[in-house]
Amino acid sequence: MSKSTIQLERIKIIYDLITSSPLTINNIIDELQKYNIICSNRQIYRDLEYLERYYLRQNEKLSIVIGEHNRKTYRLLIDSEEIDLNPRDIVAFQLTRSASPRYLMTNRSDSMQKFRTVYNSFIKKNSAFYTFMQESQNTRSHFYEGINNSEYDDKIDSIIWAISNYKKILIHSIEGDATSSSKKQNSNFLFKSIKLIYHRGNHFIAGFSVPNDDFQIIDISKIISFEITDKSFIYKALIPKADEEINKRFGVTQNIDNKTYDIVLELSSTTGNFMKGYFWHPTQEFIKLPSGNWHLKLHCGINRELIGWIFMWMTNIKICKPIILKNLFNKQLEGITELHKMDKTLKYNNIFK
Repeated sequence: MSKSTIQLERIKIIYDLITSSPLTINNIIDELQKYNIICSNRQIYRDLEYLERYYLRQNEKLSIVIGEHNRKTYRLLIDSEEIDLNPRDIVAFQLTRSASPRYLMTNRSDSMQKFRTVYNSFIKKNSAFYTFMQESQNTRSHFYEGINNSEYDDKIDSIIWAISNYKKILIHSIEGDATSSSKKQNSNFLFKSIKLIYHRGNHFIAGFSVPNDDFQIIDISKIISFEITDKSFIYKALIPKADEEINKRFGVTQNIDNKTYDIVLELSSTTGNFMKGYFWHPTQEFIKLPSGNWHLKLHCGINRELIGWIFMWMTNIKICKPIILKNLFNKQLEGITELHKMDKTLKYNNIFK
């Protein structure tokens, strides 16, 4: 086999790799080793140059993005065909805008406006069927949404880059107690960043700490000091594990133990009718009782977020099982009653540590 044929086959493999996902030079070298192909960084640069110059079709473009530590990431982009929008598509975009958190509408208003401009250009071609709502017609409550400054912009940009490129994050320190993580896990550890989670008006990162692969969900706004490393990790096998761990939690806070429980809550008739129209957990099951009340069944762990959520419904909810959840709830209820009755000085308390 000639040298040119070997290079052509290698370029074809690289073409397929960067079509499916963005890769750095080191990523490409690692992937080529799976085909028993060993080559230098310099050779990969030459292959990418030849690929861009001679092998791309008219609608294809080699995208090069320079990220953290001046690392170049390569991705093959293919121009999409013209898209025909219909009225429902326009409404879907407007609903997305109306549901966008305060952070996107303030810190990233310029970016949001660019998307609106793109859609507006489509509307001009089809002005007969729809127009945009004016911004004054679109109101958001922004209730329970995080308030973040410009430093947060740089932080979340870097973290999303790390997730997209399967890079480990060295977390130096975390502030506060947003997800009930142990203080032992809050400083100087490597973190395999797997997923971005949007929950209750804020963004979280889910993944596994090194070396023990302990699963964690971290409030991004509470990360004080970190750095993106050049260390990649095998991520595909970790995605289903992360999904499994997320589903064990009610919300995002850490569970009191490694167990999951069959949880049964009784809801008053009106409250049950209301709650069954909302998503709370993947395992939720609503069963109407002969009395007109409802049972809500869940299978998940017990955490601070679950108990706080039960408190939210006050006298319209009752814990049927398990007994451990009922006891934890009653303990907190007694503490709240005593706090107000005795007018005690407040002191931070996390029952799950």
